Amino acid sequence: MSEQVVPEEYWLNDFLKEFGPLKPFKPIAYFDSVRDAIVFQTIDCSITEHQIGTIGVILLEDNHPEEGQEKYIGFTIEGVTVLMRNLILMGSSGLTPISELKLIDLLSEIFKKYPDPVTEEALAQFVPFLKKTELEIIFEES
Repeated sequence: MSEQVVPEEYWLNDFLKEFGPLKPFKPIAYFDSVRDAIVFQTIDCSITEHQIGTIGVILLEDNHPEEGQEKYIGFTIEGVTVLMRNLILMGSSGLTPISELKLIDLLSEIFKKYPDPVTEEALAQFVPFLKKTELEIIFEES
């Protein structure tokens, strides 16, 4: 009995017909309850993590960046449970509901309470995007 070789494209076409087209990745900020961390990523890729500064921030480096692409594609803020207890996040009508927390507001509050020039400089590349998009952190109950 001979083996039949199926071209890769055939398998991929069948997969896409069954599960639909893949949606493009959009920048995301979410709470990872297992790590007790907020993760922000601009693209979906394999990464290397780099601990920076003194406040539990990890830079996410793309392992295979395309030409002209930024080296760092996001960051993680660790120890969020304790951090959130220590920060007062004020909105126009008092405390900001946790479900409406913008990542840029959280960063601002962190740097007010825990100034860290190294971390602020490392995250500076993300600030314009976060201000423009006002990306909210996704807190889902597991």
